[in-house]
Amino acid sequence: MTIKGIFFVLATMLVCSGLLFADDQRATAVDAYNPAHVTDAPQSPAQPFAKPTPPSTQAILYDNGPIITHPGGGAGGADGSALQTALSLTIFGFGHQGLSTVNNKVADDFTITDDGGWTIDSLCFYGYQSFSGLTSTFTAVKWWIYNGDPSMGGTVVCTDSATLVNGRLSTGWSGIYRATDVLIATNTDRPVMLNRVVVSPACVLDPGTYWVVWQSWGTSTSGPWCPPITILGSTTTGDALQFIGGTTNIWQDCLDGTFPQGVPFMVKGTVNSPAGVPCSAITGIAARCIGGGTKTVQARVNLLGSTIYAGQMVTIAIDEDQYTSVIVTNGTHSRANFSISGVYTTGDHVVTLVDPPDCGLGDTHATCATAGKSDPTWDDDAEWSAVSSTPQETKLLGNYPNPFNPTTNIQYSLGEATHVTLRVYNTLGQVVATLVNDVQGAGYKSVVWNGKNDSGAPVASGLYIYTLTAGNVVKSDRMLFMK
Repeated sequence: MTIKGIFFVLATMLVCSGLLFADDQRATAVDAYNPAHVTDAPQSPAQPFAKPTPPSTQAILYDNGPIITHPGGGAGGADGSALQTALSLTIFGFGHQGLSTVNNKVADDFTITDDGGWTIDSLCFYGYQSFSGLTSTFTAVKWWIYNGDPSMGGTVVCTDSATLVNGRLSTGWSGIYRATDVLIATNTDRPVMLNRVVVSPACVLDPGTYWVVWQSWGTSTSGPWCPPITILGSTTTGDALQFIGGTTNIWQDCLDGTFPQGVPFMVKGTVNSPAGVPCSAITGIAARCIGGGTKTVQARVNLLGSTIYAGQMVTIAIDEDQYTSVIVTNGTHSRANFSISGVYTTGDHVVTLVDPPDCGLGDTHATCATAGKSDPTWDDDAEWSAVSSTPQETKLLGNYPNPFNPTTNIQYSLGEATHVTLRVYNTLGQVVATLVNDVQGAGYKSVVWNGKNDSGAPVASGLYIYTLTAGNVVKSDRMLFMK
């Protein structure tokens, strides 16, 4: 469904803002090209291109485009999005008017492939109202995310809690004009704005395919309209849908003539860490004891054929004592290694997998003797000792679980000994909690945050940013606290 191009990547660096101008027929389903309404000169004066305000710092998880066909080739040096009349295309944009008497909407799909899913905290939608000038006339956007095609029985999994999300809407010119291919260099009738809405509360989605549906309101009598994805030389650009409201109330394909079209949007937020290590990924647990004056109990939890859980934690119990180790990978399979010296005496010691829980692996045993190894057949020690030694670089490995309530485990690796701070911030940039402020040696680290601030008071539900500073390395990630 998604067709992307380098020009759209450049466009996503601009602020989420965009309007397309359309004919003054608010309830019409499409803004269609009418040669009688087009002249060889722009109907409003071209203004010199000024780069819009940079976008928010949120990561773009998905962008559905492009719409820019002529970077720098629009009126006044702006970017241009061409309606390709040479290909017999006629649609400037699709109606998604939110008026109760009209109730038109547009929809398109996106797919999440990351194992941990996404936390979505904002959405960006293109739209326009004809002859609005470069000041946005948009006043509100309403959106829904469905777990399937909304025309085929998909259900809403996320939406805004407000009736209209004008309180969480920021809008402005995207630096794009939409015009015919003939007038692309001069016409300013349809300046494109992109509307950014804050997703509140944040939407947490598992891997899968979803549909985002939206409609808009504005002060102009034209539209609002949503421009289609546009690619030079292409007549078909996606498989978007349009809901025709009023007395019709049906879903239909977004078509330009007989050609299916996509509609552009962006999803912003955070990629979540995989939701823990499933029992299905664990193939076994083994243990042994190296005897002698100082006895060493060793254990390993194997995740053969699975490398996606590297960096996460596994916990075992030896008798009544619990130990946690990070999962490492040798490129083909993964393992968590444990080695505890000087704690256990001669005799039998029971080793059990604790986390992930209830995997049904049963107990294993490490028998410590006065000398020798209780199981000398571990012939791959050299391979794994290299893997599980000091990390080669400093990394923030994420937190688990995420979302969480009331505690989460933040994991990171240090490539060398250095001073380390690990702090939790709210979305205003204020320090909520300082979890680490000390010199630490190289290795894999794990810190538990209990959802409380530095004064010991529980924090409110919401999105938090945690930042690791280790020497000259600064890494940040996000986590969602849900009560």
